[in-house]
Amino acid sequence: MTGPDHCGALLAAHGERGGGADNASVERLAAGLSRQGLEVHFGFIKGMPTIAEAMRACTAPRLLVYPLFLADGFFTRIRLPQLIAEAGPPHSGCVIEILPPLGLDPGLASLVATKASEAARTGGCPEHQVTIVLLAHGSTNDAASHRAFQEKFKLKFPLLSDPDRKTHDAYGAWGDRPGRGEGVIRSTFLVDEGGKVKKAWYGVKPDGHAQEVLEELKR
Repeated sequence: MTGPDHCGALLAAHGERGGGADNASVERLAAGLSRQGLEVHFGFIKGMPTIAEAMRACTAPRLLVYPLFLADGFFTRIRLPQLIAEAGPPHSGCVIEILPPLGLDPGLASLVATKASEAARTGGCPEHQVTIVLLAHGSTNDAASHRAFQEKFKLKFPLLSDPDRKTHDAYGAWGDRPGRGEGVIRSTFLVDEGGKVKKAWYGVKPDGHAQEVLEELKR
């Protein structure tokens, strides 16, 4: 697709650099969109190709940057715009627009519900007996930012905040990360109705992890 109205798309994701890191899911998404005749590139805040490298590959007069993040937080509001500004336009006259992140799309909830229904039918489980477990990255942002987000999108479930890091420390989710310094250790905790931790995963990677948690829930 070419012409003055031609738009290119850049899928911007967090990514990973660590050993065994696999960013292939974003690459597959970009390939699927490209097969529909779109100019699509992908880049990572932490990973390869970088945001700057992906931008340099764009030839369209307009570049739409689509953040593959569920929340509008530090990476979408601050870090991603910084990286785009540092990289500069890929060519003279290119207009760059950063779209709202994936998680703010009102169609996402319907998509999750549809996928859950399909999984229930495939597994022979009545839909009214299905429980959806939402796995998210989490944040140390204060409660006020969470409340604003909750009110904006009329969410009916609580959003947890840990600005003083007490919960991170209690769960062992903050500490030294080899090669990355001190920070949040990506972790998942399965907690029962009595507040007991039934299972803990540390240093998790997104690809395949939801299935791992699901298998544990089935036990």
